[in-house]
Amino acid sequence: MNVDLPSATAFSPPSAIFEPAGRRGAASGPRPRPQPQDRSSSVDYSSSLTDLSKAASICLEVEARLRELRIDSYSEGIQISERSLGDFRAFQRENSSLRRPAIFVTGTGNIRAVWKSGEEQISLQFFGGREAQFVIFAARRNSASMNRLSGNIGLESAMSFARSAGIEHLFTA
Repeated sequence: MNVDLPSATAFSPPSAIFEPAGRRGAASGPRPRPQPQDRSSSVDYSSSLTDLSKAASICLEVEARLRELRIDSYSEGIQISERSLGDFRAFQRENSSLRRPAIFVTGTGNIRAVWKSGEEQISLQFFGGREAQFVIFAARRNSASMNRLSGNIGLESAMSFARSAGIEHLFTA
């Protein structure tokens, strides 16, 4: 099989942007010298980069899972709801500190995400239109039994609801 490769000039920078080293446009003066930085007040970005790296890794894992689900759903004759998928992705993006959930497709094509920690869990089924159904199993304080709570909620309220119910740890543990 013959493949036509583009010429080397296709990868050269355009002449309007390229400037030889040490030269600037005719209207510009001498280059300003960089000012030394005060190292005593430098900011440590390592924890921010670690958080960013973790969020990016989770995003890649989630997208890989969604690709698997799309293939599996297609083979089973289930069409994934694009509105549900869009809401799930928006929820993940708006709450970047979330752990990676287990992700499923319902028989109706909606995305269901489950965050579990021990015996406790929270599940969100994304309907589209920024609405979701939630099911929560959480340990009762000072008791061996579990609380079960379910209902529908707007996505913009889901995290504040989880905080007020004391179950935010299910998303972030």
